[in-house]
Amino acid sequence: MVNTHIAHDCMVGDYNIFANNVGVAGHVHVGDYVVIGGNSGIHQFCKIDSYSMIGGASLILKDVPAYVMVSGNPAHAFAMNIEGMRRKGWSKTVISGLRDAFKLIYKSGLTTQEAIEQIRTGILP
Repeated sequence: MVNTHIAHDCMVGDYNIFANNVGVAGHVHVGDYVVIGGNSGIHQFCKIDSYSMIGGASLILKDVPAYVMVSGNPAHAFAMNIEGMRRKGWSKTVISGLRDAFKLIYKSGLTTQEAIEQIRTGILP
């Protein structure tokens, strides 16, 4: 799009959408089917996994996991890309489990390590 910049040594996958005025710093890896909203910036060495979505005017300072939607300055995860999962043919059971894990990791107030331990032991909300 207009005025979008992708710096040196970046790797960009297929079928991505970069809106106007997106700035991508060096050594960034962008997966497939990623949507990046206008006026967003991505810090160097970040990885944007496939099927993720970045809201407009967002500042990405950390990696964005697959199927996660982020927004803000700095960006934070706020939801899963459920529609992307449905389009890929994922079952409702798998989507439900991932949604529960997302809530545990990003919304529960637990540390990442505590959330991962609960997921491993099968304790979901």
